[in-house]
Amino acid sequence: MMKTAEKGVLKKTGKGGGGGGAYLSGFAMPHDTPEDLRSRGYHMISGAVDIGLFRSACVEDVKKFKMKSVDSDEDVDGIEIVKDGDEKYWSE
Repeated sequence: MMKTAEKGVLKKTGKGGGGGGAYLSGFAMPHDTPEDLRSRGYHMISGAVDIGLFRSACVEDVKKFKMKSVDSDEDVDGIEIVKDGDEKYWSE
């Protein structure tokens, strides 16, 4: 399934043939090395360290969303904001 999607994306080119087409990016995994991704046409390849940074950015976005929900709702009892959840996740 993934190979079909990759091929479909790579077939798309920018108008005029001067580039500007699809830009593939992804995360390297043990079963899918950066070399494999590059040979299949990926432009940006992130590694294992980048996954941790990506996760941290997502957690921050969720926290901001929850805080906005609390500010806009009058009933805050139904929303639980876990402040130490990230530390617990990384320590396990």
